[in-house]
Amino acid sequence: MSEEKPIVGERGESEKKKDRTLKEYCSDFIKEGREWKLTPRSFFFSFAWLGILFLLVDLLSKWLVQLNVRPGSAGGEIWVIPDFFSIYLTYNQGSAFGMGGGSMAMRVIFILVSWIASILIPLFHLHYLRKNDPWINAVFALCFAGAAGNLIDRTFYWNETVGFSGVIDFFCFYIFGPNEAPFAIFNVADACLSVGIVLLIVIYLVRFVIEAHAKNGK
Repeated sequence: MSEEKPIVGERGESEKKKDRTLKEYCSDFIKEGREWKLTPRSFFFSFAWLGILFLLVDLLSKWLVQLNVRPGSAGGEIWVIPDFFSIYLTYNQGSAFGMGGGSMAMRVIFILVSWIASILIPLFHLHYLRKNDPWINAVFALCFAGAAGNLIDRTFYWNETVGFSGVIDFFCFYIFGPNEAPFAIFNVADACLSVGIVLLIVIYLVRFVIEAHAKNGK
């Protein structure tokens, strides 16, 4: 009689994966990203430069407004498109578009969230670079610029250090007319984050439709 060999099933492999520590999992996660080869072409399509560029644009635009426009309507609202779009300097201690402002507890929470996002986004970007997906790379770049741009404001801009407190917002839109409250007041970082999230949803919806159509066509 032939000796039966033990069969290692899928359950055994999954159990081994569960036994891995968080440190080992994170190490493998980052190691996969290191398989990406840096070349001029791969760097361009990584869109890492785009994230850095928009971060610099965000910081520069905030300080240009801060140094040249007084906060609030008393400083003179600068109309770009009459009765629709203006430059209106304000300080937001909450999240994007003014949500949760005025509460120190909420600001601390948003600071922690911004730090976590600013660390995780580059890690995931590094991990997925090996997949050579320019669209997703662009999403990561935009989201990093948005998270890091407002992170700097929330963490370092306090009355005791710079004379004002919170995130610098200045793009002001009056969707419902100049006599109504502004629809939104935001900055470049907010715009990057919003565009990145919308772009991510559109990408996955389009790819889902394409894959479903391909399967049905077989």
